[in-house]
Amino acid sequence: MNGEEILKRLHFRQIFFRDQVFDQPSIQYAIDDLARYLKSGIHSSSPFILLATYNHIKSFIAYFAILKAGKIPAILDPGIKSIELAEIIREIDPAVLILLNNEELTFQYEEEIVFRNQDAGFLIRSDLTDVCTLAFTNAEDGFSKGAMLTEKNLLSEIQALVQTNRLNNRSVTCALLPFHHLFGLMQGILVPSQAGATSVIQDIDILRIQEHHRKQSS
Repeated sequence: MNGEEILKRLHFRQIFFRDQVFDQPSIQYAIDDLARYLKSGIHSSSPFILLATYNHIKSFIAYFAILKAGKIPAILDPGIKSIELAEIIREIDPAVLILLNNEELTFQYEEEIVFRNQDAGFLIRSDLTDVCTLAFTNAEDGFSKGAMLTEKNLLSEIQALVQTNRLNNRSVTCALLPFHHLFGLMQGILVPSQAGATSVIQDIDILRIQEHHRKQSS
């Protein structure tokens, strides 16, 4: 299963988000529950689940739940326009769309998760055996391109960052970069989850709102 080793190494102390504290048992329960829900509803042979990846505790949970459900997370800018989103859906034909409501802390499965039926079966154009994450990024032509990352890619990067920054169970990391960017995903979700550290997830949408109000009042 893709991401099996990452799931085995899932270990952190606490996650702080919006003045609330989440410990590993509560997060693990949420991951397991969402993974069960995804498995029970998937009827497509597509290996991908599309995740609109806000800087949010639910993005953290959903990323690992997708892996546990045996699918590949396809992380996506939640601010993407509808035309670009339609192009990506046509390209990868995801089994599920997870469109998070970033205003709420808890999942509303029926509202945030869309299962897609597919009778013909997904046509795999390349070997995806080792692919663990698909990240979409803009290229020079302006169209989103999917970058395929293997579990080996991610684990080697995690190890390098943990060792370079000397992270351990006394460390506190702060997630400031967008999770839908590769480095943001690494620093905000993967590194603290594998290092036994405490993570503070900064809600960058709240920061944008605060900056907007500051500019209006100045």
